[in-house]
Amino acid sequence: MRHDAGPADTVAAWHVAQRWSPTDQDAAHAMRNAEAHLRTLSPDAMALYDEQRAAGVTPALAMAAAHVELQTQVVMALLDELEVEADERGLRGPERDDWVER
Repeated sequence: MRHDAGPADTVAAWHVAQRWSPTDQDAAHAMRNAEAHLRTLSPDAMALYDEQRAAGVTPALAMAAAHVELQTQVVMALLDELEVEADERGLRGPERDDWVER
């Protein structure tokens, strides 16, 4: 796994590797590497993955839940950047907290 791969690319690589991991050691290794990289990108998302797996959820469904968490974090970071930019430009409008629940 490339150290500069983002969440979406890493999850995509994980999904490809996961399909072959039961019968291919290289795929299983790639899957573990992707998981390790995701843990550095988003410990919270991977904690959700771990919780789902501990509850008996399949790896694919647990990763889907983690991916939703990752995407939520990306969107929230973008919204934060937009809010800062709007403040810097003196733009006014409804408070973000009125329409985004954290």
